[in-house]
Amino acid sequence: MNGTPFKLGTFARHTGGVFAAIVLGDSDVIDLRNTRTGALTTTESIEGLLEDWDVNFVALQENVARIEKEGRPGALKLSNLKVLPPVRQPGKMFYAAQNFQEHVDEMLRAGMTPKEGPKFTGEKSTSAPYLFLKAPSTLAGAYDDIAIPAGLKKIDWEAEIACVIAKPGKHIKAERALDHVAGWMTTNDVSARDFWFVPTVRACARTGSTARATTISPRWARS
Repeated sequence: MNGTPFKLGTFARHTGGVFAAIVLGDSDVIDLRNTRTGALTTTESIEGLLEDWDVNFVALQENVARIEKEGRPGALKLSNLKVLPPVRQPGKMFYAAQNFQEHVDEMLRAGMTPKEGPKFTGEKSTSAPYLFLKAPSTLAGAYDDIAIPAGLKKIDWEAEIACVIAKPGKHIKAERALDHVAGWMTTNDVSARDFWFVPTVRACARTGSTARATTISPRWARS
């Protein structure tokens, strides 16, 4: 990435109206609709930008360079806005479990995975990590309250890194994997261990139980 690091987010004014934005620093939010769009294919949503990410990433960098040169005109303060999930309607959300030793050990202690099998060493042949899906309805904003369903006692959370995929693909070689990644964000994966058992994982799919970070950091954006 060249120039000023930036992030992307989706926000709402307290008076109404949802918009996608560039975020500079920790607090300055620039509505994409107020930029000189240049080669941007859309200014309406992050999902739209991801559909043609290579083109839009270059255009975003050009817009950021101009905005910085002009002194960030029209910037809103993040503290005055409602933070929404950056990608509000993702196509698929895959979550990984038992994909590193600490998680394997934790699930063993909790009795949520079989004790048999080889010791996980990081090699695919020594463990059986699995993926499960969540629906978009589970998403919540970074500062939203997460409702705990009545009667549940074992509510757990996990701070995780979410990978935002721009380019679909299959059978991708490891050395080409990052070509498909648009950026990264943190996520709080909240689940109800009351219901957890393998292979049926329904505890993580409660509505509004997956708080997203404030913003996405593009893959080459270094803070």
